[in-house]
Amino acid sequence: MKYSLADEAVGQYKDGNEKALNALKGPVMKATKGKANPGMLDQLLNKLIDEGE
Repeated sequence: MKYSLADEAVGQYKDGNEKALNALKGPVMKATKGKANPGMLDQLLNKLIDEGE
């Protein structure tokens, strides 16, 4: 199985490294040209990761 940067970031986040989410937020902020709400993005990523367990 091939792992992506996202898989690695999620694994690090689950291991307690909260800053690992920045690896996921960066591409979203770039794609939205900085218009995404960082707080809402944090909540969404946390929810998606928690639901994926």
